Order: sequence, then C-alpha cells, then structure tokens
Amino acid sequence: MTEFEIISRKEAKEKGLRFYFTGVPCCHGHLAKRFVNNGNCADCRTSELRRKEDLQSKYGMTIEDWDRLFEAQGYKCAICGSSTTKGSNQFSKNFWHTDHRHFPNQKKGKVRGILCHSCNIMMGHYEKALLMLPEITAYLDRTKTDPIGV
Repeated sequence: MTEFEIISRKEAKEKGLRFYFTGVPCCHGHLAKRFVNNGNCADCRTSELRRKEDLQSKYGMTIEDWDRLFEAQGYKCAICGSSTTKGSNQFSKNFWHTDHRHFPNQKKGKVRGILCHSCNIMMGHYEKALLMLPEITAYLDRTKTDPIGV
C-alpha cells in the first residue's frame, strides 16, 4: 500500500491539491485518498469506473440498465429472492452477480438477471450439469446396482 501524508480537506483545498488523505477508511473500507472537490474516495471512484467498463464490454449495458433490472427484481436475487448476498447488503452491487447466458448456441453476454453469490455459483454448476446430462445419467445407472467404494 502506498503511504500518503495525512492532510485535511480544507488544507488540501487551500494548497490547490486535487486529493487529501485522512487516514480513516471510507464507508466501503478503502484506506485511500479522497477528492478535494467532493470528498469521495478515489478507490471507490476507480471501482465504479471499472464496473461501468465491465458492464458495457461484457453485456452491452449501462449502470443505469443494471440498476433498472435490479429494481425490477425488487432488489432481490432473481432465483431465491434473497435481498442480501454473501458479504454485502442489498445495495452493495459489487457483490451481486450479473447472470448471463453461457451456452455456445446462445447469444454471448445476454443478461438474464441479477443473482446472489450462492445462486450464481449454483447456476454455473447447473449449466455444466445440463451439458453433461448423458454422462451423469450413465454414471448414476452404473453405480445404482454396483456402487464403487466402501
């Protein structure tokens, strides 16, 4: 981590600086410099820009599109209906997952909904299981009458 000199917002503004550093984490836990003009955390701003670029490049959607989709879902997981996800609260979007099509014959990146962490993991396994259904069925048939192991 880069060390910054502690300087108040007022002092940084008087010196004509763009950033100041309090030594106190922001509400998201970042120990980072803050913008003098609005007091926002620089790391939060970087995360927001990265999110904007990711949504656009991966799914062709804006943050506003994502927000409308999540609002339409009632700020809950599209599968289980949970309003919280692992390690976050309902408005902490970085922990929610943008669910999209994975099958080769489907349009790449087509967004289906917003999922909690658990449902997103489950969907990944479910889609793989669907592709391997004949192998899974054969395995279950094979081990039904003659189980391997103890």
